[in-house]
Amino acid sequence: MDNSALVSEADACDFLRAIEGGLVTHVGRGLYSASKSSAKEQLFWEFDKSAIPRTFAISLEPVITIAALARLHFEYGWPAELIGTQSKRWEFDLVAYPEQDAENESIAAEVKKSAKEVEKLVEQITSLSGAGMVDVTGNAAMRNSIKKYNGLVERGAKVFWIVGPAKLNYIFKVEQLGDKRIALTPGDEALLRHSNSV
Repeated sequence: MDNSALVSEADACDFLRAIEGGLVTHVGRGLYSASKSSAKEQLFWEFDKSAIPRTFAISLEPVITIAALARLHFEYGWPAELIGTQSKRWEFDLVAYPEQDAENESIAAEVKKSAKEVEKLVEQITSLSGAGMVDVTGNAAMRNSIKKYNGLVERGAKVFWIVGPAKLNYIFKVEQLGDKRIALTPGDEALLRHSNSV
């Protein structure tokens, strides 16, 4: 099944900017990697080799992830060597690191393939604001949201960016409250600028 028709024009354009700008490299078999990536992104799968024409499926979330990576570089000024996909512990889909710290993200981003998934994550993660580490319980979506929240508590990212299709996004300033507690405050695109991270 080919779901390429679901890729928005904005995401397709930004994805191509990442490819043409050398921000991600095809490493074979539909896998792409960026400079600070902790894992490769699987963009497509090929089906039956004997079929003519041979069919394949495109995965929407990695396309949006790479599109957002392009925006971090081209629109918000992040050097290519400081941005990548997948955090080291797999909590976040997209990360930007400060120049002096290759372990703890400055920007941690989660990518969702639909507006509904974006809104659900916003609802769940903002309900945790003000807490410290949270026990991972609840349904799969809530457990996933808690995993993101705990990652923000543990490693001290300054910005949490939720990205959806067609440039849908929510930006939160992460405030450290002490005692391993954080608050998430809605912010604007200025928080994503590299110049604000130094």
